[in-house]
Amino acid sequence: LLTRHELLRNVPAKITKKAVIDTTAVVYDFLRKRLKIKNPRIVFSGFNPHAGVDTFMDREEETIKKAISAHAISIDGPYPADTIFLKQRISRYDCVITCYHDQAMIPFKMLAFKNGVNVTAGLPIIRTSPSHGVAFDLIKKGKRPLHFSMLEAIKLSANLSL
Repeated sequence: LLTRHELLRNVPAKITKKAVIDTTAVVYDFLRKRLKIKNPRIVFSGFNPHAGVDTFMDREEETIKKAISAHAISIDGPYPADTIFLKQRISRYDCVITCYHDQAMIPFKMLAFKNGVNVTAGLPIIRTSPSHGVAFDLIKKGKRPLHFSMLEAIKLSANLSL
């Protein structure tokens, strides 16, 4: 995620060349050092509807495009957010960077709700979370959330700490 838990109206101002370069550097470093991916393949989503490479691009996409082209590492995009998670596209990449929370979390939960793990890279500590988050809403109702994702989050944390 380029931005986290931002109101959507505030996201465009947060899409800066520096933010894109810094985020991609953190993600690239995490993929190489922590996940041991030799040559990480990263793709960036556009912000606006249908916006991406060779399609409608507004200020946000132009900023992303300039930042990733100025970056020392190879990054694809920006691609339209409504098609970036299609199987034939996502299978080419190790990581998708999106502009805001729901651009990433909706498809992530649709693709891996049962056993997905959310990782926050770039922190001084290892931070993983089950795909369903803290599930306070279920716990308040006396229900237990699926445990598979939590188990995977714990295993990933342990593996990342080695």
